[in-house]
Amino acid sequence: MSTRDVTTPTERIDLLLEQARHFLELDLVGEAIARTRHALAQCEKELAHASDAATRHEIITRREIAIDLLNRLGGKPLPSDEEHGTI
Repeated sequence: MSTRDVTTPTERIDLLLEQARHFLELDLVGEAIARTRHALAQCEKELAHASDAATRHEIITRREIAIDLLNRLGGKPLPSDEEHGTI
């Protein structure tokens, strides 16, 4: 059974954001930034596969949370983020 069989798109994103927060609590800012960028990438991946409006809205909300967290951490968007419109 794969992860996709047991978790929702928003749960997968939430897990990454929670890991980023945990790294921040441990004062591992670089790791928190990396995990937040991973969450942003996951948002884009999930948006590409989301079929209903409610799920898309939840993913977009989490993307906004991730962008805000990245900004607060002082992380700069990756060039690929800007090219793909993630940030």
